[in-house]
Amino acid sequence: MMSILQDPTAYVSPSVTTYPNLNPGYRVYTVDGVRINSTFHVLDHETYYLDLDEANRTNIPNWKKEYSAKSAYDMKSLFPEDWNDLSSRMMKNETLFNKFFRNAYKQSPISKTKCGKACRSNWICDTWSARSGDPKLCSSIFSEKQYLNYYYSSFKKHRC
Repeated sequence: MMSILQDPTAYVSPSVTTYPNLNPGYRVYTVDGVRINSTFHVLDHETYYLDLDEANRTNIPNWKKEYSAKSAYDMKSLFPEDWNDLSSRMMKNETLFNKFFRNAYKQSPISKTKCGKACRSNWICDTWSARSGDPKLCSSIFSEKQYLNYYYSSFKKHRC
């Protein structure tokens, strides 16, 4: 296990801003709170999205639940070690990774594109670290040369 696992987990919500080929979304967090001895841990989160093509076609904005993190990814909790476990499982399970990839793009047209081996490794590395300048966290999936390619490609808009 990585020593970084005792550090806090950072959550980034989807954007309701519309971009070409990207649906808007928002996230609702369930947090252990409002009681004596609350931990204020994130217990789960649910992500919702708006299918822009459908909304433009029907003139009706219909927000849909996309997924619950615990349910979609079969997680016991949302602690750092569980996110680490998810990343490890995605390395071995392409179907699970593809679900993660589609969810990350909020079921947008871009989510239907094929994410090859390098793309998949890049995404999984991103789940392990928000610190793009630290190659140690991804050393198990990249050679040094591959990592340098990954690092410099992080300045591009998309990695796939």
